[in-house]
Amino acid sequence: MKLTYQIFTMCIFLLFLPITNAATIQGTIYDWTTLDTVPNTILTINSNPPQTLVSKDGTYSFELSKGKYIISAIHYTNNQPDAAINETITITDDGIFTMDLILFPESNFDEDIKDIINDTDFDIIYPYNDKTNINIYIYATIIAILILIYTYRKTLRGAIKSRHATKKIIIETTKNKELPNELKQIISILKKNSGRMTQKQIRKEFPFSEAKVSLMITELEELGIIKRIKTGRTNVIIFCK
Repeated sequence: MKLTYQIFTMCIFLLFLPITNAATIQGTIYDWTTLDTVPNTILTINSNPPQTLVSKDGTYSFELSKGKYIISAIHYTNNQPDAAINETITITDDGIFTMDLILFPESNFDEDIKDIINDTDFDIIYPYNDKTNINIYIYATIIAILILIYTYRKTLRGAIKSRHATKKIIIETTKNKELPNELKQIISILKKNSGRMTQKQIRKEFPFSEAKVSLMITELEELGIIKRIKTGRTNVIIFCK
């Protein structure tokens, strides 16, 4: 009963574990004129709470939930901004996505470029959700393993009980069967002596050889009627009431 409760509790716990609901936005930052990677760029995103990242190698990665965000990337030279970009993204599902950023020089921020910066909108819709699917498979596998363990334990326990019950039935049936007179005499003698005698004492009560008496005792022992305990060189015979 205790094992059943533990497995049930574990399954419920696993079912309610939160599956990661986040998208990973990653990419590389490039220069507009040369398309070279731009290191040492500061990126910010208006998430809640806001995130800021200093990209030393010209790459970035953000974890974001569903929603609409603006990613800003600014490169500084002598503490003055010399290139920047704003990108608006809309996240509608989870997954891992790549969005490279191209920095425009400040000197080239004419109206057209400003319009591109302000109006660019990337919609991320229904990608293959790699991470979430893996989590679901893991949870399902764990639950399946727990169910198999529970089923195996239950089946094994039932088999053991059945075996014990069968053995008990066989013993009870044998006890109720008509025993040979010699075996009945051994039982009668044991009962008269408080159910406990040595094998030598029983031997003296019969005109049989020691081997014959030993075989008779063995037969009663196999039927579960008596129990033989060896103490040194003597066998003590106990009647099982």
